[in-house]
Amino acid sequence: MKHEFLDLIKQRRSRYDLTNQSTLPKDEIVQLLEQCVLHTPSPFNSQSTRVLLLCGARQAQFWQLVKHELQSIISPENFAPTEEKLRAFAAAHGTILFFEDQRVVGAIPNVQGPFCVLVQPSQRPDAVCGVDVSGGKRDGGQFATLQPAY
Repeated sequence: MKHEFLDLIKQRRSRYDLTNQSTLPKDEIVQLLEQCVLHTPSPFNSQSTRVLLLCGARQAQFWQLVKHELQSIISPENFAPTEEKLRAFAAAHGTILFFEDQRVVGAIPNVQGPFCVLVQPSQRPDAVCGVDVSGGKRDGGQFATLQPAY
């Protein structure tokens, strides 16, 4: 049995040495995201995962907003490590936010009926999609920081 997929998962690492240079053209990034969202399993095939790709000014604005929000809950004397990580994320070519469309997730019991009482739909199929996107970068390419949006 081939274990290529498991090997990809085992080799996946968080990278913090990101730069604003992408090893993939934007159309390939978009195609990879579209294909991963389309083909990643979801509860009852609900296709509830959503992805937002931020680049350029939108990405800078996003990480400034995150920094501002975190500064309101982390004391100044403890903020330095967080700020360092935020700088690393902001330095990437882009940021990919994964989240679940709660309207779709909330409608699953209405569509599936009593079966949903026995089998609860997962609340985070977007995490599986993130693994798929990471695997799609198996050539060692880098283009974005992958972030679950809660």
